[in-house]
Amino acid sequence: MQTVRWLPFLAAAPDLQMALDKVLLAGSGPPTLRFFTWSPPGISLGWFQRDAGELEALRRHGLPLVRRQTGGGAIVHAHELTWSLSAPAEHPLAQLSRPDSYTRVNSAFIAVLHELGVNAAERGSATHAGKSPLLCFDRATDIDIVVQGRKLMGSAQRRTRTRMLHHGSLILRRHPLMPGTAAVEDVVQECPTPEALAQRFAAALESALGPLVPATFSADELAEAEQVRAALVL
Repeated sequence: MQTVRWLPFLAAAPDLQMALDKVLLAGSGPPTLRFFTWSPPGISLGWFQRDAGELEALRRHGLPLVRRQTGGGAIVHAHELTWSLSAPAEHPLAQLSRPDSYTRVNSAFIAVLHELGVNAAERGSATHAGKSPLLCFDRATDIDIVVQGRKLMGSAQRRTRTRMLHHGSLILRRHPLMPGTAAVEDVVQECPTPEALAQRFAAALESALGPLVPATFSADELAEAEQVRAALVL
């Protein structure tokens, strides 16, 4: 299986984080995995969220708003671990159906969560009638990871003709704007740091993605992200 470029853990501003993923989705490089946190916290809107009223409602919370490259609803990114995988369309994971690709990567996260004492699982069959809630973690689909029915990790994916971008957000501590979520800190006595968790999840993902090779962003990728980050601010 093709090796996967594994980028260093990064804590950075919302606009820069989303700009880096935009560059990875638009690029032509090897499969690339990275874990990150949001500093300061912010709210990302899904690629297809374009409702002006919803945007105005989110602005009232006073957090930075940015556009995410993947679908789904708005997410409050505060005490969480976020990860993204960018891969060419011919990568084995991108060749799977969307549900199967979600399950493939979810199984790695679920295995590590079980090691930590978190009884997590995919939600399974779900139905929803009417308009979806504005905030992504107020809804749950069959491929979300839940604990006792509460959403713990949500994922979103976007596929272009040449590439796939897969995002995941794991809640470490509940945020007042999303009080109904599950959180790792509610279950384990001592939650590892986001960076320590990233190391464990990355090791577990090798079976689904291929061997991980530590690497860094190229100078061109960083320069391009700086050029596009302002355009992702809402």
